Amino acid sequence: MLFALSNSKGKLCDCIRSMSGPAHTHKSFRQAEITHSGSRIISSDIFACEGAVNTHRLLALTRNDMYRLARHHGWNALVEEKWRCKILSKQKGKRRKYTVKVCYEATIARSSTHIVVRDPVALTSAKGVDGIMTILRREARQKVTDGRQAWLAKFMPWSQAWITWEGCTAMS
Repeated sequence: MLFALSNSKGKLCDCIRSMSGPAHTHKSFRQAEITHSGSRIISSDIFACEGAVNTHRLLALTRNDMYRLARHHGWNALVEEKWRCKILSKQKGKRRKYTVKVCYEATIARSSTHIVVRDPVALTSAKGVDGIMTILRREARQKVTDGRQAWLAKFMPWSQAWITWEGCTAMS
């Protein structure tokens, strides 16, 4: 599942990149009827981690925030999803610190049937670093691309995430 921070020749490197490939929709929605598609949401999260990087978990955190935002505004599905992830480290040693950049994109949609999908798409493509991960910090920014380029600003800690979308403010 996770890989050591090394290149194809076995030498330590400073960067691991992985991506989902082209945008696609979860298999669960192939039989469901999508009644309406909305804007595209682009979420750019930067995590500071220590000890390891569990890319699956970081992708799930980012996707879940996007889904909560969509639900808050009346949508019940994410379709045409894709992501990319970049792991950076300049330290060596056991409790190494990492900067992880996650960019997740999806189109918000309405489905006639309620299907809950929690996992990001193409998780088999995710690469990480073995060990026990501690998330030290998270910075998140979401952008809606609907012609107006409205920015969503999120301020952490996770207990109170303020989300601003097209002039209205809500607490998630």
